[in-house]
Amino acid sequence: MEYVLHVMASISAVLLFLMMILTFADVLARYIVHKPIFGAAEMIQFLLALTIFSGLAVINAEDDHVTVELFDVMVRDAFPILSKVLVQGVSILIMGLMVWQMARIAVHTYELGTTTIVLEWPMWIASGATACFAAISFVVQIIGLFAGRQLPRHDVDHVS
Repeated sequence: MEYVLHVMASISAVLLFLMMILTFADVLARYIVHKPIFGAAEMIQFLLALTIFSGLAVINAEDDHVTVELFDVMVRDAFPILSKVLVQGVSILIMGLMVWQMARIAVHTYELGTTTIVLEWPMWIASGATACFAAISFVVQIIGLFAGRQLPRHDVDHVS
């Protein structure tokens, strides 16, 4: 499992780096030679979707989501096991629905032969990849619920 998370984190980092380089090059081209990179905005959209969903498995494994703690402390103190199972259960249910819908969209775009507007890239590639990344995240969440522990963190410093 840790190998899969390491691969997903690496994929996410590479995609983010590519998005950064492409944005930088597009801005330079736009302002220095007055000619932007053709299709850069579309490429960045692809990279953004892939970056988000490739990083989601790592976030789910480490249970490191952004949270708003209005009532969380009271509920967690009163019902520690129930609150964790309930929150994780709802998260798994929602992630499962996302995977199902994303897979349907990937199949639908493949069947229709849908392409992007500018570059005319097949849409099923991005939608299929994001559906696969979301499915990995879904499996990681299920394993995390039944393992009853968080997986080790990956060199991340947190501010308390």
